[in-house]
Amino acid sequence: MDSGVSALKNILYLMADDFRPTLGSYGHPVKTPRLDALAQTALQFDFAYTQFAYCAPSRNSFMSGRRPERTRALNFLTTFRKEHGDAWVTMPQFFKEHGYFTSSAGKIFHDGMDDPLPWSHPSNQTAWIQCGDGDLFHTDNYCGVSAASSTPYTDEDLALAEGLSRMTLAQQSGKPWWVSIGVHRPHTRYRVPDGFYGHQLYPNGTADLVRPPKHPQAPAQAPWLSGNWEGGDIYDGHRRAGFGGGCRECVVPTEHAIEYRRWYYAAVTWADHSLGRALTHLDSFGDDVVSNTIVVFHSDHGYQLGEVWTM
Repeated sequence: MDSGVSALKNILYLMADDFRPTLGSYGHPVKTPRLDALAQTALQFDFAYTQFAYCAPSRNSFMSGRRPERTRALNFLTTFRKEHGDAWVTMPQFFKEHGYFTSSAGKIFHDGMDDPLPWSHPSNQTAWIQCGDGDLFHTDNYCGVSAASSTPYTDEDLALAEGLSRMTLAQQSGKPWWVSIGVHRPHTRYRVPDGFYGHQLYPNGTADLVRPPKHPQAPAQAPWLSGNWEGGDIYDGHRRAGFGGGCRECVVPTEHAIEYRRWYYAAVTWADHSLGRALTHLDSFGDDVVSNTIVVFHSDHGYQLGEVWTM
């Protein structure tokens, strides 16, 4: 490779939160046109596994390149820096140390646990916007932004506004660049705008698409603690009723699970739309920049949608 700056590839690093492999490119009939188009020209991993099924430990793991038993970041209270200091070099930090413009917007490192060392330009961790006044369909699991909403925009609007501006600054820097943009969706609560409500994108009658979970019950001899009986990724009174009692009947009812899945898929489509804005912005830089940019997309871990057992 030529040692000049022009030979170095830019990196656009895109992340979603709690994103199952529910993409059209994986054969799922969910609406993800932008990421599906990316997959057509990309290397797609059909077998990929998370190191830890919680956001903070997972992000500490893949951003540092170490397993959780090495990072010792196993919860939402600590980071690998607190355990190991500044000796470890993260992915974006490696590029900064080799002359790259580096910056980030949204959720890349876990919220409230951003790492300042990788960034040559300050990062921006956009705040969560909770379901609030004026939002429609307000439940424990989802809500819809409306014209009456006290906050008439979403987390993703903030993350993309900050991220696109950093892409522009990166391109103007004259350096090769790493810019990462992370969205909160489809993490619960699924707060999405009009046009992306669950029943709009995935209405009743689409039983071939929105199906109940395959594993709503644990195997007969499975110990209670091995299942997802209490809490889990979605909230439902029937599940909470089983807390502490090993109640095998206390599962999310089928009709509830289908409704939660409908809105989860809508949040997936909203994440696809939002990250698609970054891909469109990259296109605006011209074919030479596009051909010289590596685009990476992945999530931090999977998700449970009514299952109490994961095979």
